[in-house]
Amino acid sequence: MDKLDAFQKATSGFLAFLPLIRGLVPNATSYLLNSLAETYLGRSISEGSALEAVLAMRDLCRHFQVRLGPRLTLNIFSVSSLQCFSSLQPLMQAAILSRRDAGLLALRKVGFQKLLSVHRDDPQQGLERYLSFLNPQLTSLSGPKLRALSAYFKNKFKGASALA
Repeated sequence: MDKLDAFQKATSGFLAFLPLIRGLVPNATSYLLNSLAETYLGRSISEGSALEAVLAMRDLCRHFQVRLGPRLTLNIFSVSSLQCFSSLQPLMQAAILSRRDAGLLALRKVGFQKLLSVHRDDPQQGLERYLSFLNPQLTSLSGPKLRALSAYFKNKFKGASALA
């Protein structure tokens, strides 16, 4: 059951293939993997076959001569970043965070628990101070969004702070 550490050591990261391929083929008629494989590799992918999908992505990277470098690095995410991004899903579903904002937070290893902790430490200005400290790129998380985030935590965890 306790395999997360071993998994993190064995996994260098996850590739966000769609943004990568959109940058490489900006005028594609379709970005569906099967369509890309048919167009550029001349083969079909069986629906539901994870192995064929991975092999097609590998071969598309070879076809477009994707190499280690800035373009690839921008699209690789660590396991911990993915965990942070995943933990922020409730805030995206509640339309408090955009996908871009959640991605920026996750890249800085900030997840739901960290935001909640910062809010609990200083409900008035904790989130604003923390987010402005993190990065100026997160300025989209100010004003109404910041108030919505604070309200979300206040409403969602009203009784939980008394239990902690």
